[in-house]
Amino acid sequence: MKGAAAEPSQTNQSCHSDSGFGPTEESRSRAIDILRGIYPRAKRKARDDKWGNSGAAIFLFTAGSLSVLVYLNSPGDSRPHSSLFVLEYQDEAGDKTYSNDEREPPFRHIKPRGNFVEFQFGFRNFNGNLLTAAFKLDKATVDKSIAEFGYRDNELDAIDAWFEKAQNEAQEKAQSQGVTGVISASSDEELERKVTQAKKQNRKLETALSSRLKELERLYEQKRSDYFLTKKFKLLPENAVAVNMPELVKTNYRRLFPAAVEFNRLAIEHDLASEDIIGAATAMVQTAMDYKVPPPIVGQRHTGGVWAPLEALSKGWGDCDTKTAVLASILLNWDHFKAIGVGLPGHYLMGVQHIAGRGDAFVEYQGLTYVLIEPSGPAWAPPGFVSDQTIAKLELAQGVSLEPFAGD
Repeated sequence: MKGAAAEPSQTNQSCHSDSGFGPTEESRSRAIDILRGIYPRAKRKARDDKWGNSGAAIFLFTAGSLSVLVYLNSPGDSRPHSSLFVLEYQDEAGDKTYSNDEREPPFRHIKPRGNFVEFQFGFRNFNGNLLTAAFKLDKATVDKSIAEFGYRDNELDAIDAWFEKAQNEAQEKAQSQGVTGVISASSDEELERKVTQAKKQNRKLETALSSRLKELERLYEQKRSDYFLTKKFKLLPENAVAVNMPELVKTNYRRLFPAAVEFNRLAIEHDLASEDIIGAATAMVQTAMDYKVPPPIVGQRHTGGVWAPLEALSKGWGDCDTKTAVLASILLNWDHFKAIGVGLPGHYLMGVQHIAGRGDAFVEYQGLTYVLIEPSGPAWAPPGFVSDQTIAKLELAQGVSLEPFAGD
């Protein structure tokens, strides 16, 4: 049965705003050394002391393979409290660019230059460092990333037209081979025999036609599914669609290798541990990129209210799922980095595989602990801290989805 026009899932339409390796063998070796132990155990005490963690744990809920543990910090805790999360952020300067001499961090400067797009993001890391990440991306790669994301009605109409044509051809073929009209015979016995043969042949054709129509329907659904997959979307029940976040990240993370190289440079220059690199990338997308929800339709392209990572960087803004895709796409360039997307009603964030420290909010997925990160901003919130709204939605355990981010 031909499907109705697909509609973007509510999950990808809006969200509340809460909040690499080097190109040479030498730098590649250093990057691997830095990132081999994501959140190494040996650095646990230094991390806890640095962020001033202390407090009592409260177990909120467990449901199936998902559990959430949140710690209430003591009054002396130096980490940002969830009350700092801004619920409405109306900065409309999403496409404006800034340079170092125009404003203090956080800032961004985005400029096409020849065959490249140059990026410069200024921000404060969670250990207090003022950092500037500067890198450039091939413009053709940026354009390709933008063009391949988002589905179009005319392309879906083409699949519908193929399906309708194939159905008509199958029916016409069956009708042409069937027995119709008046059957004549010289005797009743001969007439009965001819009628019996005609009915048998027509029943056989009807069975073959039914089988063919079912096969065409299967092929039609497969074509639609494959089409949405190439556009980084996925089909949901009742003919709805949603952005396929893992596929969006998988397709784009290698394209953000230059950004990973830059964060590797910052790690060497500032002697950052692996957790600080994750924190630096988090701080960048939270504060140096504005929070704004992308439109669900741009021209003929349905975006589901999400930008592809390279498009988001080129514009300098995005919402919760957009910024999550940017952050995950940068960090997946390191070996042994594991992350999941965490979908909530009206919100999206991510988890980084690591043993949770005191004060960290986390979820468990397939036996592993993932510390939660709110990439949406504009709040400056380190890994492990999420908003009260997010905690409330996790506590309900309704509409929560966990999906792993993985590379090739």
